[in-house]
Parts: sequence; C-alpha cells; structure tokens
Amino acid sequence: MPERFLAGFAGFLEENHILDLLRRFRPYVTRQVLVIAVLVVGTALLLAVTNTLTLKKKPNPLFRLAILAFYLYGNCYYTLLNRDAIHYAQVQEEAFHAYKQSLYFDYGPLHVLDQLLHADWSAGLSSVHIIATEPLEGILLNILLYIPLGYLLPYSISFFSRGFLLYRTLIMGFLLSLGTEMVQLHYHLGTFDLDDVFNNTLGTLIGMILYGVLIWWGDHHKRKAQRVRTKRR
Repeated sequence: MPERFLAGFAGFLEENHILDLLRRFRPYVTRQVLVIAVLVVGTALLLAVTNTLTLKKKPNPLFRLAILAFYLYGNCYYTLLNRDAIHYAQVQEEAFHAYKQSLYFDYGPLHVLDQLLHADWSAGLSSVHIIATEPLEGILLNILLYIPLGYLLPYSISFFSRGFLLYRTLIMGFLLSLGTEMVQLHYHLGTFDLDDVFNNTLGTLIGMILYGVLIWWGDHHKRKAQRVRTKRR
C-alpha cells in the first residue's frame, strides 16, 4: 500500500541523513511534506536521466505507462480510496481561505512581490509570517500531489506533449482535480474545496515546467553525446 511505501522511503531518507540536509525548512513544513517533495523531484530527475541514457527519444512505452498508472493509483488512493464517508456534504467556496489561515503579510502580497523583484529577496520574505502550519501543509500537499501529473502525462503519452505550452496537460490536471472534488462531495468523502482545485492545477503547471526543463537538459546532453560519437567516426 502507499503508506508502507512512503514509510519505507522515509526510513531510507532518515538512514542516509537526507532529511537532515532539509532540516532548515522545518518547522515550516512537516516531515511528510519533505518526504513527498523529495520523492516527487527525485522521480522527475530519474526520468530525465533515463531519457538521457537511452538511445531512443523516450524509453519503452510500457515502462512509461506503468509509472503513470502507479502514480494515478496513488493519487486516487490518497484522495478517495482511503477515506471514510461522512454524514453530510461540505462545500468550501471561499477563495484562498487556506492561504489566509496560514500566511500573514505585513504590507500585503503585492508589496512583498515588489520587494522580491526590486530588492533583497530575503527582506521581502521577512514580511511574510506563517501563522498556522496545518493549513499550509494542506496547501503544499495538494500542490505536490499533482506535480507528477504535470511531467508524467507528457512523458508517457505523446498526445499531452504536443500543443502550445502543453496546454492539454494543464487542462487534464484541472479536470482530474475537479472530478475528484465532485466525487468527494457526491459520496461525502471530503470537502469540495475550490482551493484544492487551484492548488492541484498549480501543481500540474509546476510539473509541466519541470518536465520542460529536465527534458531539455536530457536532450541537450544526448545531442552532445551524439556529436561526440559522430566526430569519432
């Protein structure tokens, strides 16, 4: 089950002192968030290295689809399958309520953004205060949950890798998140939360950007290696 896998992976990170390197992010994010973040980014890097080392454009299609299927199962498990039904439906319509509960801005978000763009970034971040870690953990987990979708869809299925800025992948991330929220509402498995749809879609977008950067990096090294082989001939 996914819990056993994450527990084993967390133990591996602890034994190799990898989480100690990320200790400065605590207590702003929980151990669970750090473990999932390492897993998400590490998987993306592994796929990029695999793409670099293979002679073909992409590895075996069955291998790619298997990774995508494993991710979709994990996504479905954590959002639907492991939840107990409640006796009433809940809808959270207030936009960015979790951000308001977890973050406080001294001078407003636009002022902080202006500081980040035109002054020392650390001074800008000093205007942001974390007032509650529980809603912040929910924000980060919802973003992290959909980052793999942003790079696995175009990596696994060529249909999602075509088009302007991979827009099909972003649409699929939005639809999958919206569908999940509607199922949760219909079967009373959780709260229909507009923030979750926003955070999931944002996670998909981050995954798409990660996919573009890592695939470009892999293709760049592959072309470089091919030029070296051509010169040797």
